[in-house]
This record gives sequence, C-alpha cells and structure tokens, in this order.
Amino acid sequence: MQDVELLVLDTPPQQFCDTLTQLRSEWRSRLDRGDGDALDEIREVTLDLESYLPKWNLLNPAREPISASDLAACIEGNYELLRSAGSLAADAVAEEAARLRASNLLRLARLADEGVINARWGNDYASGLKDAMRRGAIVVTTNPQLVNIARKEHPAEWAPVRDRLRAAHRDPEELAKAMTMEVVLKNARLLRPVYRATGGAMGYVSFQLNPKKADDADAMISDAQTIFAELRGRFEDGEPNVVFKVPGTFAGLRVAEALTAQGIGINVTVNYAVPQQLAFGEAIEKGNARHSYLTNMDGRLDDPVGAELGEGKADHPDKASSWAGIAVAKKAHKLLYQTLGYRKSILLDASGRGPWHITRSLPGPDDYPVHKTVFPDKQAEFDASEVQIQPTMREEVPKDALDKLYGSKLFRQAYEVNGLHPLEFDAFEPAVDTLRSFSAQYDEFVSWCEG
Repeated sequence: MQDVELLVLDTPPQQFCDTLTQLRSEWRSRLDRGDGDALDEIREVTLDLESYLPKWNLLNPAREPISASDLAACIEGNYELLRSAGSLAADAVAEEAARLRASNLLRLARLADEGVINARWGNDYASGLKDAMRRGAIVVTTNPQLVNIARKEHPAEWAPVRDRLRAAHRDPEELAKAMTMEVVLKNARLLRPVYRATGGAMGYVSFQLNPKKADDADAMISDAQTIFAELRGRFEDGEPNVVFKVPGTFAGLRVAEALTAQGIGINVTVNYAVPQQLAFGEAIEKGNARHSYLTNMDGRLDDPVGAELGEGKADHPDKASSWAGIAVAKKAHKLLYQTLGYRKSILLDASGRGPWHITRSLPGPDDYPVHKTVFPDKQAEFDASEVQIQPTMREEVPKDALDKLYGSKLFRQAYEVNGLHPLEFDAFEPAVDTLRSFSAQYDEFVSWCEG
C-alpha cells in the first residue's frame, strides 16, 4: 500500500500512463497468486484517480498535464482489472467513487476552483488525511488530543514507531515530541504536492507546541526553533510545509512575534475572541512568515455561551449560541482584512458543531480567503446534509440571535473589540477549558510513549 500512496500525487504526468500500465501488469500477476493486498492497492489508486487529487499533479497546467481522455482511460483500465478479479470488487469501488463525487465538501472545493466562493477546507484530525484530500482538503491540523487519538485508532502503525524512537529518546516528553513529528511528517508528505502546486499558499500541517507550556514564551520559542531546524533537514529544499500551533495566551503573543520575525509560520490556537484575533493578527503582520493561520475555535465558544444562556450545548442551528463563533469570525474577518488590510494571516474556522459552521461564513470571490478544518464526523454530517454553498461572509448575524447573545458575558468578551485585554486571554473560560483538555490528553500521550 505504501508504494502506491503517492502515485497519483507524485508521478510526473508524462510518465504516469506508462507507470500505471506496468503496475497493472504487476497487480495482475499478484492477483493470480491470490495476493489480496493487490486488490487494495488497485482500489486506492482508482479512488485517487476518481477524486480531487489529480488536480495537484496529473492535471496541473504547470506540469505538462495528461489529457482528460488519458485520465479516463487510466480509470477504465483499472476497472477492467477489477472486473477481471470479480464484479463485486469493481462494483464496490464504483460505489465508493460515486459517494466521493456526491460529496458536498468536494462540491465546496470545486466551487472555490470556479471562483464562486473563496474558502477551502481541511482535516481537523491527525489521521484520515488521504480520504479528506480526495474530497478537496488542503490543510490538516493536529493537537495533543488528535495525535493521541491517532495512536489509539492505529496502534499497529504507531506502536512500532514509538518503539523505534525509544532508542534515541529516553525522556518521555522528548519521545512524545518525536512521535508527534512522525505524525506531522506523514501528513506533510501527503500535502506536499498541494504546497508545491500552490506556491506555498496551501498544503500545511499544524504542529502543536506543548500545551503545558502555554504560559512560558521562552520555552515555546525554544521548542519551535529546535523542531523547525530538525524539520528543515527532513525536506530536500529545506522548506517544511509546517506551521506551529501557538496558544492565544499572553505569552503566546511574544511567541508569535518571535517566530514570525524569523520567518516561521504559526497557527494561533486556543483562540475564540475578536481581541485575540486583532492582537495576534497584528503580531503576524509585523513578521516575515509567508503563511500563518488565525484559528477561530467556533464550537469551543458556542458551547459555554449556550450554557450561560440556558440553551445547553450549541448543537442546533436554531439556538442563538450556534451563532457565537460565527459572529466572532465575521467581525474578525471584516476588521482584519477589510479595515486593517492584513495579508499575512488567514482566518481558519475550527471546532464546528454542525454544517452551519461551514455555510454561515463563506467568503465570496472578492473577499479575503477563509480556511475551515472539519472533524471526520462533521465531514460525514456535512456530506449527508442538504446544504447551500454560496457566499455568506458579508451577511449579518440575525438580529434576534445577536440580541440574545448579548445576554452572555462570555460572548460580549469575545465579540467586543475591547472585550478582553491581552493579560486576560489566559483566564478566558474557553481558553482555560481547552488548555486543561489539551494538557490531559498530552499527559496521556506522554504516558503511552513512556509505556
């Protein structure tokens, strides 16, 4: 499987048809020997060809692309081989491909290509990136919780990696850092063709710094510099398609300034409020990094606002609290990119609770872009929903919802330009809760590494 994972993404287009023809000959021989892995490989490559992935390499105008007819012939050749192995195999792959083509997230990516909207999406998870990329994902984010989940979901993959790294990393925290790097590098390699095709505008992986050091600027700066230096050595051109997740804390402001001044991109996480977006947006704008994100953790604001308003969790679009994070995103987007004219950061909506978190804040073709990362279960929910995908960023938050939201102190702190002073970022309730959760997952991950 590993040999064909990057076949569609990395093979020079002018060599692809011949390479695939030779590979089919090998697959046929393996199928005759009863090698079930060959069937899995044919399935993977066929789905890759039927998906969004050819855009980055095989159909990339800058790479002498193959023709649409050649692409269709490659796909049909694979189906012929699948049918020779049995109609059930061919039918199963065809059904999967049909589900891919029906994906709302894929439609979102296509509409972005067509210039209808200026939004892209990514995987808010440490694993499953390839499937997300087939539907148009162009970024992936990680944090201690997600890396910890990845090793739980795929123990056969990650336990041997841990065991291999133990010889060089005796300290559990250093081992955890090295393990996280392996997860990040795997995703970075998958996204590398996106990074190349877009000239570094897309295709990034976020590397979370230790959440237990969220109040220690010197420690975070040192960690990021050390990790970045190592990452540069893992890429032939010395340019990692990696940004560092910096917490939206008071100490995080100094980290943001220091790293971006050195040209190191960041992704500001633990971030929910207009005052945070403005403070970190200014820090990034003064720096030299080519690409940075300002994450807006929608649902992690919505839920406590909903509790404060007596609505419980913000789990339904009819609840006023379901607009809290969206209201912050809309206001921050207008102030950052229209009023202030910043161009060195991109707003990244994350922690969505339902399809509305995607559809309610989509910029139009003349607006500054927004990226959105989506949990796998929310990807499935979005793909299963009837949704309209059209520009909505400039639409006002409904007055009745906004009026109700103002009954929440947390919302007022997050929404008003002067609602929080930077010295108050650390004590903001959603930040406290998120850092506590991240730290607990980090401790569990370190404990597993120590094993």
